[in-house]
Amino acid sequence: MLTPYQEIKEFIAREIDTDDYGTDAADDRIRELADYEVPIYYSEIIDEWREMPMEYSNRYFQEIGVDDDFTITQLMQIDLSIYYLDLFEMAYSELQDELAEGEDD
Repeated sequence: MLTPYQEIKEFIAREIDTDDYGTDAADDRIRELADYEVPIYYSEIIDEWREMPMEYSNRYFQEIGVDDDFTITQLMQIDLSIYYLDLFEMAYSELQDELAEGEDD
């Protein structure tokens, strides 16, 4: 089951100190957190890949090209990595905007 966006956003809010927002450390942590969301077991990879929005399917072609050394589940895992990284970055950006709005009030 794919991790819902709201859950990702709440996770980021707990895991990253707002003082670090906008820094390289926070960006690195976002990548790390997104990587942790990607399943490692074949059945979970396949299930989540099926649930993932179609625009993320076969993104490995665009991102890294085709290599005969990858299995289909590894390619699916790459698609999921791209998907989760996009979601984590979107949620993080939204949290930064909310924090900035709160400071302006």
